[in-house]
Amino acid sequence: MAPSDDNARQIIDWLAGRPPTDSPILLVSLSKGGSDVKRALEFPDAARAFANVAVWFNLSGILNGTPLVTWLFPDLCAVVGRGGFCGAGVATST
Repeated sequence: MAPSDDNARQIIDWLAGRPPTDSPILLVSLSKGGSDVKRALEFPDAARAFANVAVWFNLSGILNGTPLVTWLFPDLCAVVGRGGFCGAGVATST
């Protein structure tokens, strides 16, 4: 497993291990923790684990890249794209 997968599994296990309650959970992530929570939401048992999570606040975590890279380096994929670097959020030049 990759480190984000390990962290995501810990999040799932912690949430699933909470005693049943009617009180909603407010989940807060910071920085890379946002990616870990996003990855946890992709796990097959996420619906059960996140059942009591009412709100997720992601503070300063980048989940889908940033358009700033595209703006700063519009031809980045043309230069390094052959190495598999290009992906969502990075413009390609043709």
